Amino acid sequence: MKTRPLKGWRALRMMKEFHSRQLKRSTLNDLIKRIDETGSADRKMGTGRHRSVRTPDNIAVVDKLIGQFRKRLSLVVATGGGHIEHRFD
Repeated sequence: MKTRPLKGWRALRMMKEFHSRQLKRSTLNDLIKRIDETGSADRKMGTGRHRSVRTPDNIAVVDKLIGQFRKRLSLVVATGGGHIEHRFD
């Protein structure tokens, strides 16, 4: 693809040259635009699926918070509502 700017290839020329691949014109136009803007056909950084933050440490923190919430909720129910001045560690 590095020869495209030198040869002046556009999407239609590529479709004819690589007809066995059955590429869509819009796909080739997007590829040409990316090459012209970045000089590469690689995807831009930060695109794609986000990585999961479900690590063992994060799971443990959430489990602890849920346990604290349950204790606090049972205390609220037992006292009939209102503010609670206790803090659970």
